[in-house]
Amino acid sequence: TVFVGDEPFAGPEQIVVAPSIGRAFVTNSKANLISVIDTFTDQVIKTIPINQACGGLKWARGIIANPERREVYVANFWSGTLSVIDAIEMTERDLIQVGSAPVAMETSEDGGKLYLIRSPKEGGELVVIDLQSRQTIKRLPIGVELSAIARKGDFLYIADSIKNQLFVVELQTFSVHNEIPVASKPSAIA
Repeated sequence: TVFVGDEPFAGPEQIVVAPSIGRAFVTNSKANLISVIDTFTDQVIKTIPINQACGGLKWARGIIANPERREVYVANFWSGTLSVIDAIEMTERDLIQVGSAPVAMETSEDGGKLYLIRSPKEGGELVVIDLQSRQTIKRLPIGVELSAIARKGDFLYIADSIKNQLFVVELQTFSVHNEIPVASKPSAIA
């Protein structure tokens, strides 16, 4: 057992492992802290404060590692931001405005782009961010309440927990290629 979270009820919620550097990053969603665990010793080696400039409600919702850039990205649901963490230095490098209710992310094969899904009240959206410039380069309104995203080759698979569907987005055309009905409330894709 590894204790994570420096504050009571910090809410460890999601984890991503970066095997090439022997670290795991855990979201402490209610405290806006990321616990970094050395996967060889199973010890917390650092706690990284994130999204501190945005005050108010906190929820570090989604997390993903990008081995090509040695970065970790955290979707900050309530502030509508994306924290960019330097996985080696273990510090928050950037805070990018992405729009309300970011939920989950996936990277491009070359690590140069981030595909982020949002679920604001007005409907879901797929956002593409160029990771070099840190700028949004494309947006695609899609679904109602997006909950998960995965990439395989030239396609993204996006779950909608209200419509009970899996959207298949073709990256070349940046359009919905297919809509697949699934069971009730899909929340993850492997």
